[in-house]
Amino acid sequence: MLRIAGVNLPEQKRIEAALTCIYGIGFSTSRKILKNLNIDKNKKTKDITAAEEAKLRESIEKVEIVEGELKHLVRMNIK
Repeated sequence: MLRIAGVNLPEQKRIEAALTCIYGIGFSTSRKILKNLNIDKNKKTKDITAAEEAKLRESIEKVEIVEGELKHLVRMNIK
């Protein structure tokens, strides 16, 4: 099972749709990430190789603001 930013991604979905399960990533961001990493957006999550998984994890966790960090930022902006 692919786990990125503390979220288990569904194995039966296309990777483009599965990435949207991560808070802060929508379809446009998902497409942008996959295009930058040269990963086919129609590939199922279960078919992602270990090298692609590592590239995805590094890109999302290092570049994008997602999950807890984004929730904290939104909460602070509201206050």
